[in-house]
Amino acid sequence: MSGVVTKRGAEANAGFADALPPGFSAHAPEISIEHIPCCPVCGSAIRAHFASGYDYELQTCRNGWNFWQCGECRAVWLDPRPAAAELSVIYPRSYYAYNRSEKVTPIVGKAKAALDRIKFNSFLRRTGIPGSFLDIGCGDGRYLDLFERRGVPKDRIYGLDLSDEQVQRLCRRGYRAYRRQVEDCSEIPAGSIDLAIMFHVIEHVADPVRVVRRIAEWLSPGGALVIETPNLDSWDARLFKKQWWGGYHIPRHWTLFDAGTLRRLLEQSGLTVRYCAYQTGHGSWMNSFHHAAKYNSRLPSPSLASWFELPKGLPMLVAFTALDIVRKALGVPTSAILMVGQKRDGCACGS
Repeated sequence: MSGVVTKRGAEANAGFADALPPGFSAHAPEISIEHIPCCPVCGSAIRAHFASGYDYELQTCRNGWNFWQCGECRAVWLDPRPAAAELSVIYPRSYYAYNRSEKVTPIVGKAKAALDRIKFNSFLRRTGIPGSFLDIGCGDGRYLDLFERRGVPKDRIYGLDLSDEQVQRLCRRGYRAYRRQVEDCSEIPAGSIDLAIMFHVIEHVADPVRVVRRIAEWLSPGGALVIETPNLDSWDARLFKKQWWGGYHIPRHWTLFDAGTLRRLLEQSGLTVRYCAYQTGHGSWMNSFHHAAKYNSRLPSPSLASWFELPKGLPMLVAFTALDIVRKALGVPTSAILMVGQKRDGCACGS
């Protein structure tokens, strides 16, 4: 939405302490950055500082990072953010999204499958079983399998992912999978997708408006896009706002939303919001407490932090999941938003 200038990270580290947080690797590199002075959602240059931090989860770089909140639409974005050439650094081969099956114990896997069923049933009651399906960030293809089991033909099930290994495996199984970003994908015909999902992906993209408009072009008349993303309007986001919130996922999350800003994104892309709900976000809680315990310069406690890592932290994971289930049942905003946008008939969504 604005011109960006690629610079070295040292300039962006102004205002951060010379010493890295306790427990942070001194060998982490300093990476190149690009500046994003205007809001990625509405384009406004009016902003206020929101939060700061480091890559607490993976320690892929030593840069300090800042989030800013738009004075117009209230979206929050990372400025500076990693330069495009550094994506392989901040998303290493060990990144959890590339190795989901290795990180899930049988108990956690069964619980996640049950929560997935509840989530899908909640919006499929409104959208119906689609004739065609697209998963953006499809990973190992578990959601592609879900819709194949529900009767959608494999040649009408699409998946986008950046892992070449996963894409090739899904293609061999008969799915239409492509190693593409939304912005670069030309293989999906306009007006061909009845249901597209984008779970915890929109916060990673450089230009969320361009991405959602592109997906809207792919939707059939009355087709739906379902987005799930971290929620800035939640207890954990407020409690850990200054720097530790797990939803920041620094420096891989570039734009963050609450229900209002996510609705604005969908509506300005030509979609009508049909449904909004909240989902469990145990990962946000776990990472927030972990970061606050391990990296707090006043009283770092790696032993306490270990109680928020699996497998030792399984009781905490269960507790936080139960908390969010109760909050969700009471209508209280939780750590993640799920919103359904439906394409209006005859809409020129790319305009």
